[in-house]
Amino acid sequence: MEQCRLQARKTTELLSQEVSKTGEVSWKRVLEVTDYDELVYKLTLKYLRQKGYDIGNNTIPRVRNTRM
Repeated sequence: MEQCRLQARKTTELLSQEVSKTGEVSWKRVLEVTDYDELVYKLTLKYLRQKGYDIGNNTIPRVRNTRM
């Protein structure tokens, strides 16, 4: 479990940089970056939300910066 948390935190940092550059990333991109690991995927979305990103919902599956 701790390995999943560490991987999710690394992925969160990577995706934070990507969101800063592009404005948003899709959930599909998050899934690709997490190598289709469901636990890491969910933890990454959780950590992105904790950092203040809008992680969307089932009708708007994207992560974007709320400070834009």
